[in-house]
Amino acid sequence: MREKFSCRDCEKITQPPAPFHATPRGLFGPSFLAMLLFEKFGAHQPLNRQRDRYAREGVELSLSTLADQVGTCTAALMPLYLLIEAHVLAAERLHGDDTTVPVLAKTKTDTGRIWTYVRDDRPFGVPAPPAAIFHYSRDRRGEHPVGHLHSWRGILQADAYAGYNALFHADRLPAPLTRALCWSHARRYFFELADVAAQLKKRRKKAVVSPLAVEAVRRIDAMFDIERAINGRSGPLPCPDQAIRNPGHGSARATDRPPVRRPVPAFVPRHADRATPLAQQADARFHADIVAAAELLGHAPTHQVKNVQEQADTGKMNAVKGDYACCRMCAAVRKR
Repeated sequence: MREKFSCRDCEKITQPPAPFHATPRGLFGPSFLAMLLFEKFGAHQPLNRQRDRYAREGVELSLSTLADQVGTCTAALMPLYLLIEAHVLAAERLHGDDTTVPVLAKTKTDTGRIWTYVRDDRPFGVPAPPAAIFHYSRDRRGEHPVGHLHSWRGILQADAYAGYNALFHADRLPAPLTRALCWSHARRYFFELADVAAQLKKRRKKAVVSPLAVEAVRRIDAMFDIERAINGRSGPLPCPDQAIRNPGHGSARATDRPPVRRPVPAFVPRHADRATPLAQQADARFHADIVAAAELLGHAPTHQVKNVQEQADTGKMNAVKGDYACCRMCAAVRKR
């Protein structure tokens, strides 16, 4: 209640200003709204559970009232979201990924998707602050990332999920995106064959270790060590062939990285036929990645490894599952 006061001398009426409302004509203060949004999006507490908790404390709030407040706050925060989105999409390179999120549906819990696009130029010495934008969808159809990045152009680092492929087509407007693959994805399968401790934790009687996988991990880790040392330093990175021909050209990334990077792919095709039985029988993805790396570098895989690749692609090998394809380095390489 705001009291009104009148002055008999000047015949004017004064009244204190209306209190601040976080939302137009809102009944709730900013502290309650912040708690409501954090519980829903930060602690993943659905509105019906929040309603029941408030009821136990003697505060009766209907589910529709809480839902209305969430929608109103979303509209109030939209200008801030648009500023963050503009900042993220102004970057030359983005890292995109998606993850599952449980969604409360009628009589069950459904599975939705959170799509994340991260801008972080600190490893390249760019002073722009890092930021991320999030999109939600009820499924994982490829139309979602296409819509999220419909007007953006640049370098997209993502896994080999087929939903991203339309972004790299030559006829895409305004321009096709540049795909950036990930050494961590390629290293993962070598590391699984070289990790003795993890195999012993699985209570295997005898750990099966591939010497070739150990060597591959060692060489890739040497690259990672150099990357940590030059992380945050600016400068262009010329192509590897240019850096090899002229080691003094370019920045620290060009002069430090190629001498270690070059032996890694050269090591792969020479040993493609010597993969362990564990890789061949229990994880055909190992073979597929070797073949993909060899083809990317212009090396022709032998007939034996080609057969393994064909069995993996056609699903004839029991160890290959469809959901593995979204993480394999070769899934994107083979389409070139």
